[in-house]
Amino acid sequence: MKSFLIRSSIIIVIILLQINFLNLIFPSSYTLNVIPLMVIAWVTVTKFEKIWIWILLLGAMTDIAEMEKFGKNILFFVVLAYLVSFLSKRFLIERRLYGTILLILFIITISFITNFNGILNFGNFSLDIIVDNIVNNLFAWKRLLTELVFGISVFYLMYNILNKIEMYLSKYDDKLLGNL
Repeated sequence: MKSFLIRSSIIIVIILLQINFLNLIFPSSYTLNVIPLMVIAWVTVTKFEKIWIWILLLGAMTDIAEMEKFGKNILFFVVLAYLVSFLSKRFLIERRLYGTILLILFIITISFITNFNGILNFGNFSLDIIVDNIVNNLFAWKRLLTELVFGISVFYLMYNILNKIEMYLSKYDDKLLGNL
């Protein structure tokens, strides 16, 4: 029950952080999407088999909070978590340098996907407007570099916090199972 409450609280806090708080810190031209970064951090800290149901809940809560089509974030987060888990078993555990490079590539990819997704969701589906937005937004290297630095910093912070929480929960679960 304690792990349920803690993980549910993590999901609620990260969604509130994404929707309400980050818009106040960063200018509107910078988009930092911390929810996919949290999915990557959560999967690298724990096993996919242990955390997939929480990722489903995170995707559902994100869809509801952002008022988007239901299932869009669920599918994205589960596929992302599975890919990170699949690749982390091969690279992150065996080789430290390759694992770090792989995590940075995941963060770059997530930053690119969230920017591209934002560009295509303006509601105006004129090809000229979409091409102008892609040229103006995706090729702004200063903005992308700033988002990458913020993304890596936030990922490192979230990874350390989630690692400590999951270590505490595993000790709590072991103690609980030892008493049975």
